[in-house]
Amino acid sequence: MRQFEIDLAKITPGSLSYGDLIDIADATGIEPDEMQELVAGKGRGADRLRLLCGFAWIVGRRDEPALTYADVLAGQVQVTGLQDRPRPARKRAVRP
Repeated sequence: MRQFEIDLAKITPGSLSYGDLIDIADATGIEPDEMQELVAGKGRGADRLRLLCGFAWIVGRRDEPALTYADVLAGQVQVTGLQDRPRPARKRAVRP
């Protein structure tokens, strides 16, 4: 299985062209105005995963123009550059 790496710290507003954003939107079904919220960790988990795969595809096709979004979906995506966010503690069920 092929592995794709995406460094979210390198995905800044100026690092993607409008064409890149349109291509990601077309491939994922996620509108460009929703992307920033998803990167911030808001929204559905499945949409965040689709967007990360879209970023991996756009970055990867710069070196490999024949790379497709489907290629990335069939592989594994490793995400780096995320800030560590504390996760809320899980509540345990109390048995009566």
